[in-house]
Amino acid sequence: KHLLFIVVTMLSVLFSQAQTFPYLNASTGNEGEFPVDKDTNIYMFHGNRLVKTDKNFNVIWANTYTGLNFKSLLLSKTGSIFFMGDVTGAGSSFGKLNPNGNVVWITNAIITMGANTNTLTCERIFLDRNNHLVITGSETLIKCDTLGNPIKLKKFSGTCFGALKILTDSSGVYKLVGGGMIAISAFGEAIHSYNDNMDVFTGIQLFGAGYPPFTGYKMKLIKSKFNDNFYMQVELMQTTFNVNSVQKFSTHGALKWTYSNSIYNASKYQIGEHLEESDSGDLLVTFTSGGSNTNFNSSVLRLDSMGNTLGNGMSMFSNYNLGFSVWNRPLHFARSFYSNNYYFDVSGQSFPVNPLTIQKFNSAMTHSCSIPVTYTYALGGIGQVPSMPVATPTIQTIINYSLNSLLINVTPVTFSVNTNFCTVLNIENHELNGKLNLSPNPAHSKIVINASDKIESVEVYDISGKLISTHSNTNEIDVSELTQGMYFLRMNFGNEIVTKKFIKE
Repeated sequence: KHLLFIVVTMLSVLFSQAQTFPYLNASTGNEGEFPVDKDTNIYMFHGNRLVKTDKNFNVIWANTYTGLNFKSLLLSKTGSIFFMGDVTGAGSSFGKLNPNGNVVWITNAIITMGANTNTLTCERIFLDRNNHLVITGSETLIKCDTLGNPIKLKKFSGTCFGALKILTDSSGVYKLVGGGMIAISAFGEAIHSYNDNMDVFTGIQLFGAGYPPFTGYKMKLIKSKFNDNFYMQVELMQTTFNVNSVQKFSTHGALKWTYSNSIYNASKYQIGEHLEESDSGDLLVTFTSGGSNTNFNSSVLRLDSMGNTLGNGMSMFSNYNLGFSVWNRPLHFARSFYSNNYYFDVSGQSFPVNPLTIQKFNSAMTHSCSIPVTYTYALGGIGQVPSMPVATPTIQTIINYSLNSLLINVTPVTFSVNTNFCTVLNIENHELNGKLNLSPNPAHSKIVINASDKIESVEVYDISGKLISTHSNTNEIDVSELTQGMYFLRMNFGNEIVTKKFIKE
């Protein structure tokens, strides 16, 4: 009985820690990823707002942090929340929150080299095996303890240029992913092995493709939740077409596979937005495309851990009208939370930050208003490892450096989630077509529906989808008894049903 109790207890502990990855001291810290703790609570950030909810999106706490825009979160096994972001007036910064979301400390790194003083850029955050916080950025490595006290700051130069990202640590050696100049005509990515104890580089492994240096090039890296793998999402922006690819590597630099695709017409601008790994090791790849203000498209593709597509893709926006600016596009990523539950969250253009719009979809890549997307793709091709050598980076002399304490005001806020993306999407598409309008909006006592067609009936719904009232053969709706907030009018024109939102003052 005692042995059985011990075995059950050990299994319980093992599985309870599944979300924080037992081989690490913390979650992966991937950029833009929403970590999930062992109790399936979700930590979501949008701009300066950070929210902790349960798995059903019921709020545990929600805060805004004045002047801070979050970039990534690192959730430790003890419940502490480390973060990176940009602070207005202070630049790239990092810090620590307690489990209730209150700031423990926040800092940026200032270095002096000769006559120059610079604020360092933070690209990736990591908690090593000695429980030290490591932040890497533009040719830099910062190490401090979990109280924010500085331990080491290193500045590198040479071939280790650009956004340096820490990948792993083992026996005092950090593996750092950064750029590597191959030749005058090409560059690629390389894994640089830095011995933290001896303060020397002990090896370098070039991987990835030899890309022309004057071609637009963007790279996003995510650390896998499983063993020693990592993924890169690469975007090549050329004059005639764009190529997006996802590549899988071991932390030794071995290329396992490359997946490249073209979702839409190749002449349209394509962007690899986001890459996220599920608990089963599948990948959700978010792409967007659109060559004008009126044909913005986005979709998500699901790959298995071998790089094979799992069914068709799924659209999130199809020929969506962006209005006055092509850059005014919604912010939306396909995500996998606990136990392979798939969602995408939407904010930005026509989508309020609060309530945040979240849509769940299934493993077959469908939801109630989705459109299947056919992908043209190929495994292999891009990502062959060049044979040309790369020089070892040099370590520069730093005269002085400091970690400067910053002050951030934290304000509790109300927060809610709208899980009806289809309704919001239909609202916005109709609004942009300009067929009708509501006035006044926001409204205090009544709303007038201005439309050229006869309205047969109108239904009023609250934000949760509950029917509040029904009206027939009228274009004036009394809203004086409603409480303040957002509502929807569902209008039946006989041959067309249109939903439109309004605000009650």
